[in-house]
Amino acid sequence: MKIGEDLFGGEVHAPLKTKGRPKVNPCIAVWGTGPEGTKCGACKHHYFRRLASAYPKCAKRGDTGSASTDHSSRYPACGQFEPKS
Repeated sequence: MKIGEDLFGGEVHAPLKTKGRPKVNPCIAVWGTGPEGTKCGACKHHYFRRLASAYPKCAKRGDTGSASTDHSSRYPACGQFEPKS
């Protein structure tokens, strides 16, 4: 699904959902890499959905309530990285 254009006029697509938590940050395929050495846990878009347990999520990926959108805080940051204030 196309969600916009990047700075160079290329198409930007919504991240694909995967079965279970992926081993690499799926947002990097869409928005590219973020600042060197930064992790998703330091980004303002990273949060925990609290139910019976706490599930890590990313606001840029969406929240389906399943493991397919779980987002580890240890992933390397993507191009949408914004530091927590």
